[in-house]
Amino acid sequence: MQRFATLSVLGLLLAGTAIAQPDRVGQDVMWARDIGSATIAVDGNLDEAVWAQAETYTIAWDGVHPLPGSGQSIRDNPAGLDAPLDPTNATVYFLRKGNELYLGLQAQDASIGGDRGFFVGDGLMMTLVRPLDRPATFTDRDDYFESSAVREEMFYGWQHPSDTTATGGQVPGIAPKAWSTDFGYTAGDMMSATPRSPEAWEFAAVVDGVANDDYNGGSSFVADNGYTFEMRIRLDSLGWDLTQPMARMPLTMSIMDRDFSWPIDAERFMRHWTWWQGRWFNNFNEGMAFIAGDPSVTVSSGPVPAYTEPEFTVPSGMNTPAPTIDGGLDEPVWSLVDPQFKIKYQATAEELDAGLPGAAAPNYTFYFHPDANPVLDPTEGRFHMYYRENMLYIGLDTDDQAVNGSESENTRDGFRFTIAARDSLKDGLGGSLAGVQFDFSVDSTGTARLGNYAATLAEENPSAIMAGVSMKNGSTPADPSDIDAGYQMEVAIDLTALGFPANLDDEQIYIALNYFDGDSLEDDAQSYGTRTWVIGERNNGASLYGLLSSSALVNTASDRGPESDGLRALGTAPNPATDRTQVRFSLDRTAEVTVEVFDVLGRLVQTIDGGAQVAGERAITVDTAGLSTGAYIYRVRLDDGAAVTGRMMVVR
Repeated sequence: MQRFATLSVLGLLLAGTAIAQPDRVGQDVMWARDIGSATIAVDGNLDEAVWAQAETYTIAWDGVHPLPGSGQSIRDNPAGLDAPLDPTNATVYFLRKGNELYLGLQAQDASIGGDRGFFVGDGLMMTLVRPLDRPATFTDRDDYFESSAVREEMFYGWQHPSDTTATGGQVPGIAPKAWSTDFGYTAGDMMSATPRSPEAWEFAAVVDGVANDDYNGGSSFVADNGYTFEMRIRLDSLGWDLTQPMARMPLTMSIMDRDFSWPIDAERFMRHWTWWQGRWFNNFNEGMAFIAGDPSVTVSSGPVPAYTEPEFTVPSGMNTPAPTIDGGLDEPVWSLVDPQFKIKYQATAEELDAGLPGAAAPNYTFYFHPDANPVLDPTEGRFHMYYRENMLYIGLDTDDQAVNGSESENTRDGFRFTIAARDSLKDGLGGSLAGVQFDFSVDSTGTARLGNYAATLAEENPSAIMAGVSMKNGSTPADPSDIDAGYQMEVAIDLTALGFPANLDDEQIYIALNYFDGDSLEDDAQSYGTRTWVIGERNNGASLYGLLSSSALVNTASDRGPESDGLRALGTAPNPATDRTQVRFSLDRTAEVTVEVFDVLGRLVQTIDGGAQVAGERAITVDTAGLSTGAYIYRVRLDDGAAVTGRMMVVR
């Protein structure tokens, strides 16, 4: 049970009141409408009437590139052009029939084709995830990588050797070919290959022009108009079910575009790519998109609903005092935020589903055991996160029986936190945010060691990052002669140092986590290390979406309300209020008191100077006549820094 309180009130009190959460539709989520009893023939024409009802997404050069990972790049440009002369402009269509996904692609392209070598032609690349092949148990696997596990790569287009003869010559007018990890052509010689699983993946294309011939049989350039792809994917063959309420499955889409190459036009030739949340088909290094389904979202259901559910939620700690970063998770706030991530080497499928959030993380978590020694103590790392003002707080709690002090990532204890920075882009990938890698580990003295950008930031801006380690119950690091009880680690990162705004309420973060668990034993020859990562192992892969939610408060409420340093909130009366209400509180000393009122977006809407208040139960009147119907947060703040918060309603 999540122990943070969502600002919601049952019944009519919340009529007309909305809790702000970003709508992901058009950013990293697209709906696939159900076509009901209609049928689609996969012939490349997109001429069935239901295609006109499909939700569409445009992938275009210099178009809109939503955060965090959409973008564009030039791959080959021998003429040194400033931009493509025939830039990518493609529209993707999304439909489904039950649990079969239908995709359409219409691309404007004046020069269609492909050449020898991989990834040097026109076409569509997609990364998907195949949870159907995720093992129930991992005990027989020392290492578990995405390349040999649940990643499904799909490509449809003009690419070596599908568009060449056996001798390497280009074939004018040749059709595109497809391959995938499991459901289509092999990645070898596709000239004579046949589909292995057409019942799971069906595809067709129509070309308006002549592929691999920019002269179209003549002696001068004749522009092609473009191509249309149509495909059907049986989602149960991957392990997804979009017939469930608010279901979603992760993927990326990238359009490869090679122009003026048949024959080569030295002054115009260029190869460029444009993508939605990921440029390759074998990772989520830039971002992660999702296709959503719901029984109520059909071709006749009207406008699609918003999709606001994040992959994970980080609650607001605005109603709690700032923690002391000493490594110990002993402040009350840490016991009131359930861990968003529970990570362990060789966790079972059941543990992954229970311990990791969202649709992607349980199915896209991997691990590496860099040595041959048996792993005797695969320890779970429990990661708690919340935010307060401009700080993101991360707490790690472990029961590690052999705490290591090693610096090597192959044997250390600690974690790597990768987050997409707001103030830097990946070089040459216009629009894709750069991942920033923070490393935190336990050193041989039991203090926090900072690595990668954590060390850089600590040197450049020491107040922007803090980290501490606390050894549990007398545990000693780097001492293989004893049995430890574990360690805790506490981290604070000022996200404004990464380009985030000072008010983090309802901001979106994109992250990856890598948990290190190294054990030094008395017989050093038997020592070992493991690392287990969610989405990304290193500074790539910061693509898991978390919402810093102002409407999810860390719940410190008792029967009488929150308390801080002798200050206790006693509620408001009347509640709900119309024209005015009294904020009631008690304090154990005389202090100057200020009452602040915030809306659910975290915006300050009223400040009341309560003056000096003596010890005891007190009340300050708040004028609510100018406030709209809805939920509000009030904060009682003393001049010595103590503060408590509560919630109140205003109705009209």
